[in-house]
Amino acid sequence: MNILDYFQGRKPAFKDGDEGYDMNELRQAYIARVVSEGKAVVIPSDRQLQLDIDSEAHYAAFLLSAEVVLRNWPDCDGIEIEDHPSSSGLPRRHITLTLPFPVTPWQRIALQAAFGSDPIREILSATRLMNGDEHPTLFVESQTAA
Repeated sequence: MNILDYFQGRKPAFKDGDEGYDMNELRQAYIARVVSEGKAVVIPSDRQLQLDIDSEAHYAAFLLSAEVVLRNWPDCDGIEIEDHPSSSGLPRRHITLTLPFPVTPWQRIALQAAFGSDPIREILSATRLMNGDEHPTLFVESQTAA
């Protein structure tokens, strides 16, 4: 069955804009807008994952995934972590993992999703990457957190 047929007639999960992202806003315009609002844009290095944790359930998924990594990745002792509340406060948090090896943008998005990052954000990051966005993954932080 075609996915459009599958969803035909179903009540939408979101009203337009409810998910907090506007895919029609050009990325450079978005970056300029949030900077003009006094926020900082943090673009990950090729060794960083940026996890957007929006709930206690997402945080629990992160902790479980981190335990799997600790038990199975040979270089896990080289992973650095930075964890702080997002600008909207707990339980929302931004976690940056700096890995001892580089990742491609696709690997970053997949690992972020596996670590429990906001699934809507990661689907939209994948969409941005497929559309040629130079920075499909980034954090917007208050100036004090950046």
